[in-house]
Amino acid sequence: MGWRFRRSIKIADGVRLNFGKSGVSLSAGTRGLRRTYHTSGRVTTSIGIPGTGLSYVTTNSKRKYEKSGRNYSQLSNINAVNNYEYYINLIRSLHKEGLEPIDWQSIAEEEEPFKKGEMGPLQNEAVLRYEEYKPGVLEKVFSSLLAKKKEKLKQHILWAEGEDAKVYEEWENRARFANGIIECNEQVCTTLLDEIKPFSDIEAFCEVRRCNFRKNGIEIDVIIKKDVVPDHSLSLTKTYKISKKDLTQTTYYDIMQDYVCSLCFRIARDMFAIFHSNTVLVNALKTVLNTSTGYYEDVPILSIKFNRGIFDMLNLDRIDPSDALKNFMHNMEFLKTKGFKPIKKLTL
Repeated sequence: MGWRFRRSIKIADGVRLNFGKSGVSLSAGTRGLRRTYHTSGRVTTSIGIPGTGLSYVTTNSKRKYEKSGRNYSQLSNINAVNNYEYYINLIRSLHKEGLEPIDWQSIAEEEEPFKKGEMGPLQNEAVLRYEEYKPGVLEKVFSSLLAKKKEKLKQHILWAEGEDAKVYEEWENRARFANGIIECNEQVCTTLLDEIKPFSDIEAFCEVRRCNFRKNGIEIDVIIKKDVVPDHSLSLTKTYKISKKDLTQTTYYDIMQDYVCSLCFRIARDMFAIFHSNTVLVNALKTVLNTSTGYYEDVPILSIKFNRGIFDMLNLDRIDPSDALKNFMHNMEFLKTKGFKPIKKLTL
């Protein structure tokens, strides 16, 4: 039984780059209509009716285009190589994207909506309307109408009091939550992490295994996915055919190092954006087989202690993540022809 390999990477909404043993393909479309362009020149169109289970698939093979020349095949090959190069650039520049920073200090210092124990603005307005109400002609004649109107205004006062209480409670909750983030309260920080899910954008490239919040910083363990970096290169010949070659060990591990370092910078960037901590410790681990026990283990290969002050001074769009390690305390043993070696984690 042969092994099957397939990996799909989202490039944009509705567009995915697919890698398999038979080559590279680009698929685009939405639910119900999707088209896939293969490096071989084959185009597959799938049309379905959502919710019915009915679908219709057509395939145009490369042979149908041979009579009309090589233009289609050449274009398909050019796109495949461009997509491959885009993907390689993507995994080496994960740090260039990130979450928008949250100013927790400003939220914590937000002005009180009104003094506690005093009437809020809505209740104050409702009381004023009650006190200044002037009955109409009919209400002067029929006292029952005036009583109903007065009762309605009283009920509005109670409603306004409740609405003011909600506003004040929301302000208290925001301030309490913001102070919890500033103080790096573990429960509050974990709640925020679960709500925002900052790692969802990079889950195709790694698996965040542990995230601990402490007074002196945040520590994160992230598992590196080995199959993120392809073991081959794609290029075009002079006749616009695809040339697929195995990467040299030096090239493969150079890409691997940039990918791992870029990923760690991306995680630190997002943590500094949504939390108030001045220190983020990121430990990159890879899964290896321990031949003495027969079990797989996660061993650290890179440990970086990021400092917010230094991090904020970097131009992340222009750094080489592997070179930028020297700005921070880190532990890494890397050989150009063998890659990462196991290391000891740093501590906060």
